[in-house]
Amino acid sequence: MTLLLLALLFVAPGAAFWTLVRNLDPIGRLVAAAAASIVTVACTAQLMLMTGTWSPRAGLAAVLLISTLVAVPRLPLRDRSRSRGPRGRRG
Repeated sequence: MTLLLLALLFVAPGAAFWTLVRNLDPIGRLVAAAAASIVTVACTAQLMLMTGTWSPRAGLAAVLLISTLVAVPRLPLRDRSRSRGPRGRRG
């Protein structure tokens, strides 16, 4: 069970940051996502230790929340100029 939690702890931020670096080649994306995952987990743990709120469950919840907040802005946004169609053109 501990290995599953560790995998979840590092895969969630890695997957969230993987979506942010779409311009890199796959190896570059992997390195950047892995580094961001390690930094996210380490900074979350450090911050929780400094504030005295550390617990394994709270740490996992905090990392998952941060990963969600990183992944949400990458949802597809529509371009307003393309969605108007032929009727919406000005001219």
